[in-house]
Amino acid sequence: MLTKRYYTQKEVADLVGVNPGIISYWEEKLRIFRPKKRGGRKLFTSSDLKKALLVKKLLDSGISLKGVKKRLEEESVEELMPEVLSEVVQEIKETIDQTLNELEELRRYLDEKLSNWRNSGDH
Repeated sequence: MLTKRYYTQKEVADLVGVNPGIISYWEEKLRIFRPKKRGGRKLFTSSDLKKALLVKKLLDSGISLKGVKKRLEEESVEELMPEVLSEVVQEIKETIDQTLNELEELRRYLDEKLSNWRNSGDH
């Protein structure tokens, strides 16, 4: 995901899962991005993208934008990132577990339908 040298504002917004205007708002309020401007377009680095992902995760955890700004002033992105990444990993694990459970339910359902079909003699 973080393989490009520069990302447009829309690409950053899409990867983070917000409207592009939100990136501008964070840029103005948090002052954590320093995008380059080329041809009237803002270009963000992979470091900026990581910061945006961190901001989104902190906001999603219930911290206000003011609280996010305070945390970023007190701790570096590098210090905060492991905490956020561990939460993301936990969410991914929970999603995988839920998906596996749903697949297991589907397998049982299909096994039951197949068994009923074989036993019915209607085929």
